[in-house]
Amino acid sequence: MLSFGPVTYMDVQKTGCTFISDVLKKTLNLQPIVEIKHGRFDRSKTADDFVIISRRDPYSQWVSLYNYGCMNLGWLYVRLKSFGLSDQLYTRNKEGLNAFVSYLLHSQNSHLLGEGYQQSKHLDLGFQSYRYLAMSLAKPSSVYQHFKTPADLMENFQNYSIINFEIRTSRLNSDLNHLLTQVIPQYVRKDVSVKEIIAGSSFGNESIKFVSVDDLAPSTRGLIEIKEKLLLNLGIND
Repeated sequence: MLSFGPVTYMDVQKTGCTFISDVLKKTLNLQPIVEIKHGRFDRSKTADDFVIISRRDPYSQWVSLYNYGCMNLGWLYVRLKSFGLSDQLYTRNKEGLNAFVSYLLHSQNSHLLGEGYQQSKHLDLGFQSYRYLAMSLAKPSSVYQHFKTPADLMENFQNYSIINFEIRTSRLNSDLNHLLTQVIPQYVRKDVSVKEIIAGSSFGNESIKFVSVDDLAPSTRGLIEIKEKLLLNLGIND
């Protein structure tokens, strides 16, 4: 979470958040007040809050998460290593990718992932959808129980979401430009070129591409379609 006071960015993992944070810091005429990497919105939203989030399709998000772990990087890699699973899952090939995704999408393994994931176990959410959900709610740990079933979540998610604007990774530059020039121009510095800053900003730690989305097996894709329905539904018109 990167909060500038009236503007807050919810930085979901593996959605270009380093790049987006860099652009916002360089373009907004506001100073960061709170910066907690991947933090939650643990207060009530007010009428003065404008909340931004970034979203990525879950297929490429899972692949990016796997590639990052294959570099021995990331909180999830460290956690899986502590359970003695890193050598088994991070094999840097398509077999390892499919084993990794399938293993972590099964509900009985939710305890391996941390981040409060088990609080949403009754919703049968994939990990990427859970991360998005957790960062799109105010005081999320107290809200999950409002959704009684997976179908209830799909139907009523928007009633609880605090998000005012989504930056889609598939349209990263254009969504950022639209946000800054058309949606919240009152918060943008007058002495900068939004287009130039977007063009010159850093993506941070980019993963080596050991595997790609094309390496996802049909069975793995099918599992993602079932478990990551929240993200897929949100992106249906992307």
